[in-house]
Parts: sequence; structure tokens; C-alpha cells
Amino acid sequence: MSNTMNTIARRGLGCILLVGLFFSGCGPGKTITPTFPALPALTDTLAPNPTDTPAPAPTSTATLVPTATLPPTLPSQLGDSLEEAKFTFYDGFDSRSTDDWKFSYCQQIMDGELDYSCPGNNSLNRNYVFYAGEGILVDFMKVKPAGDYQFEISLYNSDWASPLIWQSFGITDSLNLGTHLTITRLNAAMVDIGIIALEPDVWYRMALAVDINGRILVMTWDRDNPARQQWKYRNTLGADWSGGAWVFQISNELPVILRFDNFYQLAFSKIK
Repeated sequence: MSNTMNTIARRGLGCILLVGLFFSGCGPGKTITPTFPALPALTDTLAPNPTDTPAPAPTSTATLVPTATLPPTLPSQLGDSLEEAKFTFYDGFDSRSTDDWKFSYCQQIMDGELDYSCPGNNSLNRNYVFYAGEGILVDFMKVKPAGDYQFEISLYNSDWASPLIWQSFGITDSLNLGTHLTITRLNAAMVDIGIIALEPDVWYRMALAVDINGRILVMTWDRDNPARQQWKYRNTLGADWSGGAWVFQISNELPVILRFDNFYQLAFSKIK
């Protein structure tokens, strides 16, 4: 019995010593502070993850753009031609966005500009469907050509299930024929008239728009000297030009070198 009591006493004393040691390390003389890795600071904008979803099909909803990116007012040339107009999208061509454009191999982003250096039969389309009450504004330059060339900048409207339904309007430019306003319907030219010639190595600004009354607008002017080489065409073509879906396209049949910058989309109530 005495051996058993001695054993119990020794075990009890050991437990008391362990408890005493535990509390002596956690008393007021020694504070344990937990540490955690610092969290990154919150930012106002989260970068999108391009792997989350596949590239979208053409849509009639413009990409949202921060207000600070868009100029507060339209150029006076547009303000004189459009009612209740505002910018809805901007691309400064700082990156090659395949969500916004259907690029070909001969179109690259260089120094904040879109370089369009293409052999014959190429095109570049905006990956967006325009409807009546919308249009574009873009800066472009034709690099001085070494030989014959041809290109077109236009809005076109076509039902691919019915190839004979084709409408387009814009400008064409070539070495032999010069600069023309062209309006096409059912694969036939409705209008083809010579306009102020586009000079090489000069930045131009161009506007294309169509409204709910079937009225179209085509404009070009010298970007850096707006009073120079101003040209404008407005005409009501009829109700069948107010419906459908329009696509902005740059195309060429012969080799050409073009530069593009500052692409805007705009919305408005009507063309004056």
C-alpha cells in the first residue's frame, strides 16, 4: 500500500511541476503575439482574367470604358452633324485585343498605333455589331506607297444567308482612281464620286454613321489642322438603310500600308 501511495504522490508532483512550467512561460512577463503574412493593398480596378471565358461573338453592347478615357465633348465637326451624340467606346491601340477586333496576320500594334501592312485581299473588322443610331470616329494615315495600291474604309450590312443583300458606304482610295465616296447596294454602286484626295503621310480623321431614318454620314478632315481638307456627305437613303446590323471594316485588294489610332464608337439620336 505504501509503495502504491508513493507512486501516486510522485505522479501528482510531476503533473504539478508541468503545469507550473506551462503557466510560468505564459505569464505577464512574456507575451506571445501571432504573426500573419501581410495582405496586398486593395486596388480600384481588378484586371480581367482572359482565361475565364472564351472570346465573345460580335455583340451590340459596347465595351465599357472609364469616363476619364473618353473626351468630354465631340469634335465640333461631329457636333454640327449629330444630335445628342456621345462616345461609348475607345481603343487607343495600346494592345492587340482579339476580343475587340478580327485581326489578320498582317496587322500589328506598333508604338501605340495599329499598323496595317497587308498584301492584296485582306481586311480588318471591328468585333461589334452597329445598329441605327451608332457610328465610328477614327484617325488614319496612308503611308506613301511605292506602287499601285487600293483600300476601303466602310460600314457594311449583309445577311450572309442571302449574299445578294449587301449595303455599304465609306471611302475608297487607289493610286490610279484617287479618293472616292462609295455607296453600294445589292453588289452594285449607287454612288461613286471623286472627293478631296487623301495625301500620303498625313493623319486624317474619319466619321461614319447611320441613323434610324436611313440617313448616313461620311466625313474626313485633317486631324492636326481641322480647317484643312474638310469634306462631308449626308444623305437620306431610305428606310431599308435604317435596319439590320452594320460592321466596321478596313479592306484592301492591292498592297497597302496604313496606320490607325484613336478609334471611337458613338451613339446619337439622329443625323442633322
